[in-house]
Amino acid sequence: MEDKKVSLTSTWKQHETDLKNLESALSTLNEYIDKSGAESMQSHIHEEAREDDKTQSKKDQSL
Repeated sequence: MEDKKVSLTSTWKQHETDLKNLESALSTLNEYIDKSGAESMQSHIHEEAREDDKTQSKKDQSL
């Protein structure tokens, strides 16, 4: 029984280490996604503004 406890404790500690590493990787990925998402959103906003300008120019020309 003691051998099993030692084995399980060792396995548990290894899984805790793995979990910390995965949480760190997840945090890094979330930061990257947030930055990329913000850049992507800014790009999308600029595209919409250009399309609105084109539409407005066409309306002005038709008057």
